[in-house]
Amino acid sequence: MINQILYPEANHCSRLLEARMRMQQKYLDQFEELYEDFHITRMPLRAEEVRGSDLLEAFSANLVNPYVPPDNTLDGPGQISKMEKELEELRKKVAAAGL
Repeated sequence: MINQILYPEANHCSRLLEARMRMQQKYLDQFEELYEDFHITRMPLRAEEVRGSDLLEAFSANLVNPYVPPDNTLDGPGQISKMEKELEELRKKVAAAGL
């Protein structure tokens, strides 16, 4: 189980958060590579401490059913890397077109 995975809102404006997500993605990729034969469960970072039976029950539900970020979040930290690559490709196209 990997705990406290960041899934920020898609319209966030934090360079620090993006830097943290890139670092997080590097480690997540390493986990996937090193433990490819294992079932890895990703648990999201929660806004509040998991205390009490209600919050513990909600938290533990993601051990059985994988967490799916809401529609207003990025698809995990890998999405930022993907978007950065797409942006770089677009910049190359614009430069090649002489714009």
